[in-house]
Amino acid sequence: LIHIGSVLVGLGEFREGNRHLMEAYRLMRQINDRAGEATSLVYLGVIAEHDRAYDEALGYFNRGLVIQKSLSAF
Repeated sequence: LIHIGSVLVGLGEFREGNRHLMEAYRLMRQINDRAGEATSLVYLGVIAEHDRAYDEALGYFNRGLVIQKSLSAF
């Protein structure tokens, strides 16, 4: 789902990409895949940035960064 969402974003299909990435994010949280969760958040941030929702984008990026830092601590 993450890769489908990222390809859709690359094609400029932001709304459909967002749908896939939100679904991926929920799934990654459900199965406790922290790396997948962080990746989903980064792509959601890209979409928010494209939509000029800069505060929302920063929120996604910061949440993803926190997870990535926690993963690299091990």
